[in-house]
Amino acid sequence: MNLARNEILAIALRLVLGLPVLLWLGWLWGEDYARMFLPLYREVLSAALYGFHFADLEISRTTTEFVIKASYTIERVLIVGPNMVPPGLDGYVHAPVYYTVTHPIMLAAAALAWPRLTWRGRIARLLWSLPILVVLEAMDIPLVMLSSINDALAQTYDPAGYLVSKPIDWVRFLEGGARSAICITAAFLAAWLHGLFPFRRTKTS
Repeated sequence: MNLARNEILAIALRLVLGLPVLLWLGWLWGEDYARMFLPLYREVLSAALYGFHFADLEISRTTTEFVIKASYTIERVLIVGPNMVPPGLDGYVHAPVYYTVTHPIMLAAAALAWPRLTWRGRIARLLWSLPILVVLEAMDIPLVMLSSINDALAQTYDPAGYLVSKPIDWVRFLEGGARSAICITAAFLAAWLHGLFPFRRTKTS
């Protein structure tokens, strides 16, 4: 796609004007947005970790940020390396709320910046982004929490094995740019879906 100079300037202008609004909305409504997905996170965690019981997730505030907190109880014997983890062990894991808010902000920014779309087309792009957004939410926070739980158990009950074959640290992996890359890929997927069932589009700046 070859973009004219005026189209590039229009994209930049939309982002300059739109991103502060999106960030403000994320700051204002981010906690409520994350709260909508707490039951989904709990279901994914319960399905992924057999033998763990997760209480209802909650959002709490630390000294610096809001976090999603998941409390759990191990309900069966676990074998971690050479050691046995007894049932009844309680623990908790948390993840920052801004992980969750990143997804809708980036998808909305992509719909806002995408060239050669009418405003009606941008709204349609947002609608096509919704099912993808649910998939992102079902993956990101649960994966971060699963990684934290597995790391904590391995470091506590099999520290030697953990040092020899350290598992992927999904928290650092996603924070290191993978979360943004996944959101960008999701934006292109939304564009592809939108292209299958497009509104009538006219070239706009």
